[in-house]
Amino acid sequence: RSTVFEHYMKVIPRRYVPVDEGDAMRVYEYTFNSNQFPAEKARVDDIFDYDEDVVGKLPSGPMVKFQYDISGMEVVTREFRKNFLEWILGCCAILGGVYTCAAITESVVFAG
Repeated sequence: RSTVFEHYMKVIPRRYVPVDEGDAMRVYEYTFNSNQFPAEKARVDDIFDYDEDVVGKLPSGPMVKFQYDISGMEVVTREFRKNFLEWILGCCAILGGVYTCAAITESVVFAG
């Protein structure tokens, strides 16, 4: 019994810029997917759609397909520092949310 294997890899370039504006680090992130299924359930043109000689034929044996995609866009991640005022406002927002949730919970539990 023949099996068809498909492997697909997507590569995305990423640049990481640290907070001290030092050297940016370039990395490549990737995702990798693999599929397999019985060859009897696939036509060759479903697997290899670029070859006109095999369109409509059934695979006669095991097959492997490798496909990759390198993204033309780059993801840039920059670190930055919040100033003290932004940090204080964030803390106040969290405390206000906790206070509001506690007040709502108290009014629901002790209603009556």
